Amino acid sequence: MMNVCFRCGMYRADKVIDPSGPYAICPECGYKHRFLQLPLLIVSGASGAGKSTVCHHLLGRVTQAVLLDSDILWRAEFNKPEANYRDFFETWLRVCRNISQSGRPVVLFGAGVGVPENIEDCVERRYFSKVHTWPWPVLTKRWPNDYNGGQPGAAHTSQLTLKNMCASINGSNPTTATISRLSSCWIRRLYLSKRRPTR
Repeated sequence: MMNVCFRCGMYRADKVIDPSGPYAICPECGYKHRFLQLPLLIVSGASGAGKSTVCHHLLGRVTQAVLLDSDILWRAEFNKPEANYRDFFETWLRVCRNISQSGRPVVLFGAGVGVPENIEDCVERRYFSKVHTWPWPVLTKRWPNDYNGGQPGAAHTSQLTLKNMCASINGSNPTTATISRLSSCWIRRLYLSKRRPTR
């Protein structure tokens, strides 16, 4: 959906985005169509940090957004470190973009999706208004401030677990329920209180 032009039928993921609609414009024939340019939410952290546990805990509790674990699409053909796993990230952004056309933002839980260059360099990135990560970036490289939905400019010099980061916020040793509650509040604060764009 969307990558195939409704007029000429050509497949082009690299459509030109006109933010006034927003519109996606076919580079082949110039046809433009409106679409929902929603933000993308990412819950990131090192392997074993508890992302999947939090995602599972929030299922059925946060129904205004679509929660997905990035591991569900992993296949052997995506294991291409020489290409920085580009096909994997492009596929996930395409899935998230198509889901978001239903009017609900996607919350993607995963490790690699929290690395700025893995997302920002993708062709499919243009279809999201912003990308927000929570907790804020856990890598030495920062997200640009415009994309960071956590604490502006915040960066950590080492990978921490979600539990440790929540503890630094909460001043305690939180349970899975506490971490999930904080995640839920973050999701609602960023997007669910805002009016959804219209087509």
